[in-house]
Amino acid sequence: MKKIVMASIALCLIGTTVQAQGWKDKLKKATKNFVEGDSTAIAAKAKRDSIAAAAAVIETTKPKATTVATPKKPTKPKTPTAGTTVTGAKPTAPNTGTTVTGTKPKAPNTGTTIITGNKPGAPNTGTTITTPSGSTPSKGKAPASPPTPSGASNVTPPAPTTPPPPAPSSGSFEAVKGIPANAEKTINFSKTSKISAISAAKTTLVSDGDAVYAMTNFKAPIQQAFQYLIPTLVVWLDGEMIYISPRTDLMSSQETTIKFQLLPEENSKDGEAVCFQVLNNMLTKLTPGNHKLIVGWTASGGHTYDALGWYGEINLAAGDFKRWTATANNVHSGNVSKNELPSSFTSDPTLESKMVATTNNYARSQGWKETFSKAVITSDWYTIRHELTGVILGRKRSASLCATWPDGHCTFQDMGFKQDYDGSKYSSTLIWNGVGSQTEIECHKIK
Repeated sequence: MKKIVMASIALCLIGTTVQAQGWKDKLKKATKNFVEGDSTAIAAKAKRDSIAAAAAVIETTKPKATTVATPKKPTKPKTPTAGTTVTGAKPTAPNTGTTVTGTKPKAPNTGTTIITGNKPGAPNTGTTITTPSGSTPSKGKAPASPPTPSGASNVTPPAPTTPPPPAPSSGSFEAVKGIPANAEKTINFSKTSKISAISAAKTTLVSDGDAVYAMTNFKAPIQQAFQYLIPTLVVWLDGEMIYISPRTDLMSSQETTIKFQLLPEENSKDGEAVCFQVLNNMLTKLTPGNHKLIVGWTASGGHTYDALGWYGEINLAAGDFKRWTATANNVHSGNVSKNELPSSFTSDPTLESKMVATTNNYARSQGWKETFSKAVITSDWYTIRHELTGVILGRKRSASLCATWPDGHCTFQDMGFKQDYDGSKYSSTLIWNGVGSQTEIECHKIK
């Protein structure tokens, strides 16, 4: 019995243990399901929240629908009765979406702006036309002139004209125009070689036969004053350039002044090259009376007034300029007396005779006035060859040809001559082949 009781108790304990283990397993399973379910719920909720946030962003960025206003139809004006005048500008036809009020819309030309009075004309495309009230614009023409008031003359008075300046009277000097304002009047003139540089020169009066010396004050070293350009001496007579001399020898000069003789001494048989050339050139342009002489310095060959940097003025009381003419003749004679024939390279009387005959023939064909009488050969023969093949084509040489003129003075002039080559020998025919400088010489030296 005791064993039965013990067995029953054991079975109860075992059952309780099994039941407890069952509840334990159920609890564990329930807890797991709860945790998994809760996580799933949390994830689902997060997903729903994310979708809701995205929808909100889309909603805020989504363009809102706009309402387009329908244009109103313009009101048709009433037809005026006969004899009634309709005034006011006619409005243009509106673009879509624009509301325009007015009486009667009219379609304008593309790009045209019309500002009108009562009666506009048809404008061209892209044109802006402004017309006074009551007028009609004409294509390409200016508006008509206003009507002439009653009682007024219909003749348009002529436009006033500026009278020409009076011609200068005899003995007067005209001011030179065109000299730049920044040009410095610092060339001083004197009738003797005793001359000094001054900062501001005055216009000098010079009479027929007077010698003229000039001195320029540059107020700085010449090289610096001309900024390393070529100092150029220029002389004008009544606005016409009669002498120009680029002085390259002065480009590096550190002197601040320069002196030169402009017109030679009376009865002189010698003089500086400058004054002799200026006088000769001046005499070819002079007329009896008074004249203006401008002497100036420019840079790099400039020869107009606007290029002047330093200048001076001379009033010439030329009269009949006989004294200057006599001086020019004396200087010329003095220079001519110094001239000599060039040295002869060789003596060939036969060839020299051909040169004289050939030159006279050519001179007559060209209308020259002088007659040639002597040739001085000044060079050897120079062989002429073909530029590409080097084949001999001929030969040439130079000579000075002496001539006598109808007025009795004599000259010599450089000329060229050539002979053709036929492949074996030079032709006996001499061909005139160019002319060079001419020099006056005393006639007894060419006999």
